[in-house]
Amino acid sequence: MVFQGESDVMAVRVGRLIAAAAERSDVRQRIMAAVEMLCADLNSSVGAVVVMVAKPGEMPRIAEVVEGGQWPEGARDSYLAYLQDEHGGDPFYAAMTERFGILASAGDLPIAFARRDLVGDSNWYGSRHYNKYRGPAGMDDCIYTTAIGDAEGQFIGGSLHRRTGMPPFTPTDVRVASLVFASIRPWALALVRGQPRVVAILASLSPSKRKVLLELSGGRSIKQIADRVGLSTQTVRTYTKSIYSAMNVRTRGELQAMCNREGLAAMVSKDSGTSYAERVTK
Repeated sequence: MVFQGESDVMAVRVGRLIAAAAERSDVRQRIMAAVEMLCADLNSSVGAVVVMVAKPGEMPRIAEVVEGGQWPEGARDSYLAYLQDEHGGDPFYAAMTERFGILASAGDLPIAFARRDLVGDSNWYGSRHYNKYRGPAGMDDCIYTTAIGDAEGQFIGGSLHRRTGMPPFTPTDVRVASLVFASIRPWALALVRGQPRVVAILASLSPSKRKVLLELSGGRSIKQIADRVGLSTQTVRTYTKSIYSAMNVRTRGELQAMCNREGLAAMVSKDSGTSYAERVTK
């Protein structure tokens, strides 16, 4: 299959990373595997997925942290200390939070930025945050992504970090990181909820059932799915019943609502009509 344009190439690249991570046995292992593979793909030293809950008038509470990659000496302790520091002085995080509020009100989420998108070198290298946390740990350039969770005040953050002296992240790096962290988001939510959800169930299905589920999430009929994935209509009906049972839903509407909540519907390309399942398995 031939892909045209950078967006198609990135879709395949991201799809393979997520599909490989989905083979891990539990949610935490899948998140860690995805972060580590993303670090390797983008030549990043370390990465992390953070689930936080922020109540009005209170500092955000860390609900979960999953990290991966090759941490420089002292970097992990420095990163976790920063997350707990109410006055961390991170100018990039402050700028991103301000931009997040603007984009959230417009419904334009998730968001992703590299440090240089929002904070210039003089403000960055002169900040308390850099001099207390990043500089001593040998960490510099970074990418952050942020998206809303499924509870009041909850949000999911993903980050990548490069060692001091490495070149800055490129716009393509930011886009790839954003797509991967968006795919990890349902796993992170499943982790804090303590129960399997769509993506966790996805990993337990056979490749053929996975294709059918992804096509169902796109609203296609039984006949359309049969034609697209090369199965008989009876087989698709049988798989659909099995999927309904696995996901504890009774109707197509319930299934699509669940997929939409978990972001699975976004895996179906609206531009080309080519499903995520097809892209990953070609």
